[in-house]
Amino acid sequence: MQHISRLDPAAEAVGLARGQVRAVLSPAAPPEVTETAVLLVSELVTNAVKFGAGSEITLVVDIREPVRVEIHDAIPGTLPKPRGSVEEPGGRGLLLVDRLADSWGVEPTHAGKSVWFELSASRRRRRRGATDPSQAGATPAPPGTAEQPGPVPPKE
Repeated sequence: MQHISRLDPAAEAVGLARGQVRAVLSPAAPPEVTETAVLLVSELVTNAVKFGAGSEITLVVDIREPVRVEIHDAIPGTLPKPRGSVEEPGGRGLLLVDRLADSWGVEPTHAGKSVWFELSASRRRRRRGATDPSQAGATPAPPGTAEQPGPVPPKE
């Protein structure tokens, strides 16, 4: 099921998009997926308002698994790419999308472009329980240490 809405290219569009994504996803998706989508749509709508040259913004939220959110604007041309680093001021929106979304992309449309991302509830569950790949094969730290919190076992 898709939810489609049109947003004026003004600063208020960011808050409206966040509210709409939360309202559509809260009953249908896990809280982690909903809150990540709210954060990412905020970044993408901010970019559309900032660089969209006054064009109308269309928000599409598809609640099927994986959740897909699209931001359409009427600006063709150079497609956005992540830039900078998290330490640099500004320009972090697409870095966040790149790091938090399960997948994302940019597609030219007949009216401009669509920037989209997908979040999968099942992948999020796997990530939460997954170990750090750099630690693959490592021996787990004993309980009660800084690396493995928990009760300290009695010494024998």
